[in-house]
Amino acid sequence: MNQYLLGIDVGTTNVKAALFDSEGRTVAENTCEHATLHPRPGWAEQDSVTWWDGTVKVLGPILSSGIDASEIKGVGISCQAPALVPLDDSGVPLRNALIWMDTRSAPQCERIRSTLGEERVQAITGNRIDPSYLLSKTIWLKENEPELFARTRRILTANGYIVYHLTGRHSCDISHASLSQLYDVKQHAWSQTLCDTFGIPLELFPQVFETSDVVGTITREAAAATGLPEGVPVVAGIVDANAAGLSAGVVGSGDGVIVMGTSSVLLMGSDKWIDCGNLAEIYHATPGSSVVFAAMSTTGASLKWFRDQFGQVEQSIAEERGQNVYDILTAAAAEVEPGVGNLIFLPYMNGERAPIWDSSAQGTLFGLSLKTTRAQVIRAILVGVAFGLYQNVREAQNIGLGLSRLMAVGGGNSEHWFRIIASVLGIPICLPGNNSGATFGAAVLAGVGTGVFKGVREIVDQAVTVAKTIEPEPAWHAHYQELFEIYCNLYHHLKDDMHNLAALDRHPDGS
Repeated sequence: MNQYLLGIDVGTTNVKAALFDSEGRTVAENTCEHATLHPRPGWAEQDSVTWWDGTVKVLGPILSSGIDASEIKGVGISCQAPALVPLDDSGVPLRNALIWMDTRSAPQCERIRSTLGEERVQAITGNRIDPSYLLSKTIWLKENEPELFARTRRILTANGYIVYHLTGRHSCDISHASLSQLYDVKQHAWSQTLCDTFGIPLELFPQVFETSDVVGTITREAAAATGLPEGVPVVAGIVDANAAGLSAGVVGSGDGVIVMGTSSVLLMGSDKWIDCGNLAEIYHATPGSSVVFAAMSTTGASLKWFRDQFGQVEQSIAEERGQNVYDILTAAAAEVEPGVGNLIFLPYMNGERAPIWDSSAQGTLFGLSLKTTRAQVIRAILVGVAFGLYQNVREAQNIGLGLSRLMAVGGGNSEHWFRIIASVLGIPICLPGNNSGATFGAAVLAGVGTGVFKGVREIVDQAVTVAKTIEPEPAWHAHYQELFEIYCNLYHHLKDDMHNLAALDRHPDGS
């Protein structure tokens, strides 16, 4: 008899699902896209109903692919984070979710700093104050939509929302909780201090589970909607970056991976919670373990912006040839020799998280001339993202996390882009043989929680292999070192003007 495990991942751009066998091999997979809404500059919302609709949609082809659904032993979910989903007493979302990319609560962050101070908040939550987290978002909701806040009976994350639809139970896994800035990471409880200080009812937040704990089982309603058998166990799940990290072998100390996507995350495993400095930290897949991570906000999103605004030619070619438009864009960048044009791109298209933590930072393209070509601009975007990752690698080195090799998973899976990153960092980039990403990590947790696997390390070591190693180009590295110093200086020179520009807070029509 076969044993299957289902991993569902609700990312920023897509809902993905994949079915794996007990050896960790992919049996079937599917994906569909959902929209992000930007009602005003710095705002980023998604209709959480589309996450559930997307889940139902992607499961249909998987469950009709010839497998016996009764052999599915468990379901795991990973999701983008943090995302604020307020529910009424009937479990219906009261508004669009405020996703991690949303920076509207920057003023609330300043109030948190002036009230409690950066050091005290970081001592409780493990992380710096930032509008990506749920604390400032919840305060914004309370202050700006008080009638809606008064009707809120539960605040869930994206993960919790999908688990609720599947099981009928409210929950939050410990990885999402530790990324909320409302959770006391040392006391392992929602912070009474933070909630009392800002008038947030503690009972709004659900029970917290370890990532592989079984929260509940597929309900009759969920079975009818999805085709999954009623009674299949559903585990609490994990943040999508952590799940993708598992697919690249990040379980404990010494493991490292770059997760490429709409945003990018540098993940480094740790066997215990440590002082992460200017980076961030989150609980991981095994009790007590954590990952120190550096999340950049708009890496793949920067290339997508170029595609949407200036890439009509490449999109037409891609449609005619049946190719991926991003392959065409990065191929054009590959034709540009390092040093030609010397453009510098700051990938701060919606503020930035690690390592500068500045929601008012602005995207910048520096060094334009009449000789600048489209291909040079594309390459500048790729290099700018690599420079941001390099900043974070240096921060990791400052807190004693050494890296001799990095795996890379996720979207933006361009070998040329990875060659640029390897050359900027001066570190080999390894591509895994099974690049199933976050869905694999979610399925692993389902396997651990249901007893199909003895432990996370066992199956990860068995399933994760290296398909290819991309070595740094020494000549590129030397050149990029010179440009990197200018890259770092640019932000510091422009920071005040970026903040002044952000303070204008123009409406979308420019008025």
